Amino acid sequence: MRILLAALLGLLILLTPTGLALAEPDPAEQAQQQIQTIEGQANVVRVELANLNLELEKVVEHHNTTRFQLDQLTMQLADSRHLLDNASAQYDAQEKLMSDRLEAVYRAGEVNIVSVLINSNSLSDFYEQTLYMSKINEQDAKLEKQFKESANNIRTLTDDIDRKRSMQMSLERELGNQKEQIQTGIAERQKRIEQLDGQVREIFAREAERAR
Repeated sequence: MRILLAALLGLLILLTPTGLALAEPDPAEQAQQQIQTIEGQANVVRVELANLNLELEKVVEHHNTTRFQLDQLTMQLADSRHLLDNASAQYDAQEKLMSDRLEAVYRAGEVNIVSVLINSNSLSDFYEQTLYMSKINEQDAKLEKQFKESANNIRTLTDDIDRKRSMQMSLERELGNQKEQIQTGIAERQKRIEQLDGQVREIFAREAERAR
């Protein structure tokens, strides 16, 4: 019985190193598992990168549209300001004309019904002169009112275009910031993929060295 136990114990001692050796992980399998883990991480980053590229395309398209609209508004604003300058100049000229006429009347002495009547050759002539003076004054006032209304309308339009342009400029800046943020995210993920590819190359190099 003792002989049998001793034999079994000896056999166990002989088999123990072999069993430990079998329990050790295979370096090749370890390398394969590491590569699979890295590839899984890289695939996640690639999906994120693809989504960011799609988002960038949308933002760039929106940014380009906004830039075009901003350019259009800038040209409209320039045209509107030009029209406003002309309308304001017309109003100023008409206002000066009326002022000059009033000044001429003041210098020549107040024109009244009596003076017109004295200088008239007949009642018909008197009526025509007074009617003529009335029409001139009425036409001057009408023109001044028209020029003033035109200038006000153009000024309102100009202010509206300027407001829209300011909104477009704000939107363009916001889209520009979004574009920069997305591009930064893309660059970071591209760098991460390069790092993961480098890790895979290191594993291959290490396995190649080990296999020698």
